[in-house]
Amino acid sequence: MKTIKLALALLLSMAGTAGAQEPATLNGTWLGETTLPGGATAEVQMKVEGGGGTWSIALLGRTDHANPCLGRPVPIAVSEAGGVIRIHIQASQSLKGCQDGRVTLKRSDDRHLEGTFGDGRALKLQRR
Repeated sequence: MKTIKLALALLLSMAGTAGAQEPATLNGTWLGETTLPGGATAEVQMKVEGGGGTWSIALLGRTDHANPCLGRPVPIAVSEAGGVIRIHIQASQSLKGCQDGRVTLKRSDDRHLEGTFGDGRALKLQRR
């Protein structure tokens, strides 16, 4: 009888552990739109793999832009602590003269991130 109670207690404790879920990984491709400081609308693409990845911003509907920093994948460093996701955009590593940036995000759910650029502009990303 003692053995049955012990086995039942073990099964119940395992069921509780199986039901607990950790947040989904950030790994994957995230897409969104933002307004650039000059007012133009741009598409953002973020690809995350572990603590790094790439970031790209491209003007929507235009390929004739004179800014060589746009449309170019640049490296990023990604960290998450206390529910806050921090992205360090390292554009200067990709092309001299491109400006680095920072983005702070929070999960709306496992498929959506919301936050702001360092200058306060809003950003929403959706997992693709």
